[in-house]
Amino acid sequence: ACVLLFARLAQRMSKRRAYSLSAIAAAGPFPRLGGAGLLPGIPATVHLLGVAALIGAPIGAHFLFPVPLTADVIDDDSAKTDLRREATYLGASSFVERTANSVAPLLVVLLRLLGDTRGHTVGVRLVGHSPA
Repeated sequence: ACVLLFARLAQRMSKRRAYSLSAIAAAGPFPRLGGAGLLPGIPATVHLLGVAALIGAPIGAHFLFPVPLTADVIDDDSAKTDLRREATYLGASSFVERTANSVAPLLVVLLRLLGDTRGHTVGVRLVGHSPA
C-alpha cells in the first residue's frame, strides 16, 4: 500500500527525494527494535509487531526506487558523455549487492560471538532482536 504512496510522492517531487524520505521514515523506528522486552507492561511480541509495522511501511520504497534511479543515472551519463556504459553501472551495483550478501554471514557470526544468550545479549541487541 505504501509503494503507491511513494510512487505518487515521486511524481510530485522527485524519485531521489521520495527515496530519501522513505529511508528517513524507516530509520526513525528501527533502533526501537533493540528495546523489545525492556519496556515495562509491553510484551516483547507486541513491541516487535508495532515497530515492524512502522518500519515496514516505508521499506516498500526500497524495492521501488533503486532500479529507476540507476536508470536515471545511466541516462544522464549517456547524455553527457555519448557513451553507453550501462554494463558498468549495473555490474558495479551487482558487485556491491553480492559482496554484501557474502559478508552478511560473517557479520552474523561475529555478532553472535558478542552474545546470543539470555544472560549475554550484546550481540542480539546489536542486531535489533529481542532475546528469546
